[in-house]
Amino acid sequence: MTHPTVQAAASWPEIAGVDSATIRELLSDDAELFEFLIQRLLEDFAEIEQPAALDSSDALAQFAASMHRVRGAAGQLAVRDAYATTSAIEACCRASDARGALALCDGLWRQMEQLRVASAEAFAAIKSNQLTPAPASGLQLSRGQVANIVALLREQNLAVLSELPALTVWARDRLTLADCERLEDHLRRMRFGEAAALLTELEL
Repeated sequence: MTHPTVQAAASWPEIAGVDSATIRELLSDDAELFEFLIQRLLEDFAEIEQPAALDSSDALAQFAASMHRVRGAAGQLAVRDAYATTSAIEACCRASDARGALALCDGLWRQMEQLRVASAEAFAAIKSNQLTPAPASGLQLSRGQVANIVALLREQNLAVLSELPALTVWARDRLTLADCERLEDHLRRMRFGEAAALLTELEL
């Protein structure tokens, strides 16, 4: 019989550049949620164009803001290499060091491409071995559960990460398409305060 700890390890995607121990503890071994969040990070990064030049204060500020968002998501997901590189790029931009920021960009884009490939392979391996990640629980959320999630969102409490799949399914059943898309966009970009404000505004 397979030892429980061995089975648990086999069902978790080991991805180069990710601190598995940290993110597993944070997400309570929810590999499905991890896949969801990694995909959101990669999709957000794909929207950022690698700059050929940063020749104005506005360009530096805008790129610094983009790197700040990616840095935050990478840090929350324990993607250590990307976190370090985006931190360095943001620091260069804040210091008006365009040359330094641009010099680091090739490395960041390479790291994110490696993350995309490695994560796709890792999640595919789990599914091919029929080691399905644990499903999100609590899809039928009560009004009190939604209120608790809103409170966590408002507090920017990372404990809310484990509730996002359930909240997303619940929202698709309860909200209009437009409101659901707004909510999912906030959650995908980890704009938890805006998500809480939207849910509060809708009085759910």
